[in-house]
Amino acid sequence: MDSQEEHLPSHESINQLDKMEIYLQVFHHFLPQAMDFPNLAVPYTLFLRSLREKLHPVGVRDIQAVNLPSGLTFHVDVGDRLGCDFYYGHYQEYFDAQLFLGLLDANSIVLDVGANFGYYAVSSATKLTSRGCVHAFEPNPDAYQLLQQNVEVNHLQQLVSCHDLCVGAEDGETDFYITQESAFSGMDDTKRSVLREKITIPVRSLDSILPELGLSQIDAIKIDVEGYEFAVLNGAIETIQRSPNLVIMMEVSAKNLNEHRREALMSSLVNLYNQNLRGWIVDSNPRVLKSIPTPEAALTLGSATSANLFLMVSGSEREHQLSKIYHNLQTKEDSNQLKEPDIFYLKSM
Repeated sequence: MDSQEEHLPSHESINQLDKMEIYLQVFHHFLPQAMDFPNLAVPYTLFLRSLREKLHPVGVRDIQAVNLPSGLTFHVDVGDRLGCDFYYGHYQEYFDAQLFLGLLDANSIVLDVGANFGYYAVSSATKLTSRGCVHAFEPNPDAYQLLQQNVEVNHLQQLVSCHDLCVGAEDGETDFYITQESAFSGMDDTKRSVLREKITIPVRSLDSILPELGLSQIDAIKIDVEGYEFAVLNGAIETIQRSPNLVIMMEVSAKNLNEHRREALMSSLVNLYNQNLRGWIVDSNPRVLKSIPTPEAALTLGSATSANLFLMVSGSEREHQLSKIYHNLQTKEDSNQLKEPDIFYLKSM
């Protein structure tokens, strides 16, 4: 790897680095509590990031391993904000992820669009038997490398297929903006991380590629593509219509939606709601599973600036299942059986 992109501490600095990591673990432990206080959340987050960037500079590729109590291992880039959060145990959407995973059964056909280092893809595969499968799509070269590595290190190659291409509304090519932090790369420059380069890559619609993979319908799809979720939905109209048991989990982030993308997403959501799909989000402060009755309401995001929107057929067994799983997870968390995001892992040293 490029020596300018690797963060390799000297032998003499190891003890000092260990001490700093311990301090950072302690500060990350209190991050979820700080997020509950509006006046404290932003300054505490900024303080924590400034502190850890002294040890893990943003954009300096530094691959570390995280071992979960479940036995899964993930390699992440701690020079990336999402990877560094995960390394120190703060996975902001851990509760939402458990909700998504709880909706899977042993035979589920799962798509992970915008897979990054593969947390959803790998975790989903652990729920499946040989009759189920996961297809993970990640166009960022650095993130795709980690995705493949994490599938392989967990011996899930028979269940997870990785695809290094972009998913959009139609087949062709698209500009792709690679940023210092791969989590913010996408089909447009989100300005949320320093731009490294713009490349041209293949883009495929799900309606086009899934028949080539031998799939006519799917059971679950997670979409996180930095504001272009509407494009993925527009390219999956036929697939969605053929998938009556489908659960869609998609990020809706105000930070990624300019006027054009907001209007495009609204149009996509109107189409889904016209097919009798309805949305749910896990709202925060306090946490509650909230029904989203209209497409317009889906873009208000409750009390958050971003949320994962769950979509499924209104009145279906899926909705009842979602409610049941949510209440089970909430009960476990209230009784401290569901580990909080900041302590759900064991980091390899």
